[in-house]
Amino acid sequence: MGRGLLGALGGVVAGAVLSLVVWELGFIASITSFVLAAGAVYLYGMLAGAPPRRGLVPLVAMIVLGVVATFFLLVGWDAAAAYDEIVGDTVSPGMTKGEFVTSSLTDSEVLGAYGKDMALFFVFAALGRWTTLKGVISQR
Repeated sequence: MGRGLLGALGGVVAGAVLSLVVWELGFIASITSFVLAAGAVYLYGMLAGAPPRRGLVPLVAMIVLGVVATFFLLVGWDAAAAYDEIVGDTVSPGMTKGEFVTSSLTDSEVLGAYGKDMALFFVFAALGRWTTLKGVISQR
């Protein structure tokens, strides 16, 4: 189970990187959460040598946490870019980039602007997880 979860973590990280690349290219990265979830389940089975039976709950938790973390990564990425645009050549900005990103990640108005993207991101992650896990569940 440990090797399987390590593989799943690799799938989550790879999915997060893919999401960031797609996001940076200017596309809505929702479909990449499907890839993240499916990749995590696939890599779990590959490294564990068996479908995720005992590790099913930790695997699902890892996927959910990975999708949430990836979503906040994308929002933080946008906030960092916005900070660079806003501050520009200002000699003494009112707050550091880290403070700006942190405040953006906790601001309900900022997060609300990403509501549609967030919903689609989680829907595709659920589809990826369900599509991949339904074979495991039906074998039980």
